Amino acid sequence: MTVRSKGTRSSLDNVDYRIWNAKFNSIAFSNGVTCMHPMDAWIQFAQYLNLTELVVLAEALIRRYGYAIEQFTQRLTAFHRVIGRARCEAALKLVKPSDSVQETRTRLALMLFGLPIPQTQYGITDSENGYTYTVDMAYPQYKVAIEYDGDHHRRFRKQYVRDQQKRRRLRQLGWTVIEVFADDLWNTAKQRAFAQEVATAMQIPLPGRPQPSCRVLIDGSLTINARKGEYRRRKQAKHNKASQH
Repeated sequence: MTVRSKGTRSSLDNVDYRIWNAKFNSIAFSNGVTCMHPMDAWIQFAQYLNLTELVVLAEALIRRYGYAIEQFTQRLTAFHRVIGRARCEAALKLVKPSDSVQETRTRLALMLFGLPIPQTQYGITDSENGYTYTVDMAYPQYKVAIEYDGDHHRRFRKQYVRDQQKRRRLRQLGWTVIEVFADDLWNTAKQRAFAQEVATAMQIPLPGRPQPSCRVLIDGSLTINARKGEYRRRKQAKHNKASQH
């Protein structure tokens, strides 16, 4: 729950309060509940979320509400002071349409280790029957397709069978289909192993670091509390210098 100041918090149990004194927009639901506008909530949480999670959240809001990236940019400029503004601006440069949270994380993991940005929701047409199969991500020039396989895919038999039949047919058409699971995205080491698998399928070396257009993914100045850390280091350096005299 967002409040303007510490003094406006109540003593309700199991309520997590966020203090934000900026003038934000709100939306009202038919049941009478009023909430902060989703884009404003995204901006507010820039102080709590790292770059990857800001991209994940922005894409989720675009998926749910159909916002354009320009709307995020315009809303961001309406705030005089935002903790994490640079992180917001960097995140918007990485945002693309996606079908799920995990697909976003999959794409960012590939970019983190220097692979090109994959095409998302890519259609592959079967020349024999004219049917078009849509895959989560693809590198068409290498005939490599990537499919995120969540638990829900296996819980529903029809969905599972349909996915397997699609992937089998794509392999028959000469495509390499790589399935990615939540465990493959669990930490940096697993993400690197996954990216290496994709690079091997593409028959190219894994660069190991983002391409120039995606270097924000490893920009230390964009980490949470980076500026606070810089301030502390400068203060300590100034103190040490004064102590030497």
